[in-house]
Amino acid sequence: MRRPEAGDARRFAVAAALCFVVLVNAVGWWGQGRLASPAGASWSPEIRAESPPLARFDAGWYRTIAHHGYVWNSAAGEGNVTFFPLFPLLMGWTARFGIPLLWAGLLLAQACFFASAALFWRLASLDGGPIEARDRFFAFLAFPWSFFLLAPYTESLFLTLVLAAWLAALHRKWALVAVCGLLAGFTRLFAVALTAGLLALLWERGDLAAARQRWRALGAALAPAAGCAAFFAWLAVRFSDPLIFLHAQARGWGRRPGLAGLLEVLGAVAGNVREGALWNLGPAMDSAVLLLLLLAVSFALWRRRMGEAVYTASAVLIIAASGQLASIGRYAVVLFPVFALLAAGIHRTAIRIPFLLTGALLQIYMIVRFVNEIWVA
Repeated sequence: MRRPEAGDARRFAVAAALCFVVLVNAVGWWGQGRLASPAGASWSPEIRAESPPLARFDAGWYRTIAHHGYVWNSAAGEGNVTFFPLFPLLMGWTARFGIPLLWAGLLLAQACFFASAALFWRLASLDGGPIEARDRFFAFLAFPWSFFLLAPYTESLFLTLVLAAWLAALHRKWALVAVCGLLAGFTRLFAVALTAGLLALLWERGDLAAARQRWRALGAALAPAAGCAAFFAWLAVRFSDPLIFLHAQARGWGRRPGLAGLLEVLGAVAGNVREGALWNLGPAMDSAVLLLLLLAVSFALWRRRMGEAVYTASAVLIIAASGQLASIGRYAVVLFPVFALLAAGIHRTAIRIPFLLTGALLQIYMIVRFVNEIWVA
């Protein structure tokens, strides 16, 4: 009786993933021009003409890297050095087939979404069976920021590499862990959190105590951090500053890394509450996501999933060290343990349906804002 149930749930998940892609793209096309951007168009008419609706904000930076590499104007504090190289590199390779760069990024991101969705389902099925996998998958799709998995951003690529590395570690395929981890390190800084999570996973399973595989397991777990370190080393050679990506954020985006910056953000949220602006959408939702991440860490510890808890907690520390919460909803999409917590909360149908409807409506609202260049994450 288990096989038909598992097969039905899997087919339902495939249909849901296809519907998600179609609907997100449809809302993106429909939403263009529905809202007026306070900043106006930020790209030249030529680039604007080639951009699909979901190519906004950071997609333009990835385009510049794919087009003419890394640049940094130290006098003006402007450049694209804050972005990691793997996604724009693949974006450029995809564009060699005659596809405009932003469309190439879109196709790459959406192909990675299907890969990440398949891996997500497999991991959730191993952890809790088809019913648990179904609930996690729907929580994953209904999460308000999940549409970023279809935009020309690093989310879907990074999530694919994280899940592939995690599944490979569960099956003790250390070479695959190392390759996926190293590529994740070339994709975004959260790869450092992946290394921490993998080390915790290996420790709790006793892989680091087994003499025959200890060094292979340890080397594989360190690969994500090694990828980040390799990028930093290249920045040191190219720009004489291994941490220029942090300095660029501070100068170009006005961010204050560290605890002082985070306290300033939380103080602004508290100020909104004192002034009666409790439902100011941005700060309220950013604060809610931070609480969700902390709860996900606690939930993983309660379930004795040390690796998942450490991965999520390490990512929270990186977010806190950045001194801002403005993109925390987007960051949460790649923290797969969050969806185990949400799935546990929506196990009952009476809760699941309102949750999915609320998440879908919020996601539609965010997509419309995003395609009209109004900040959401």
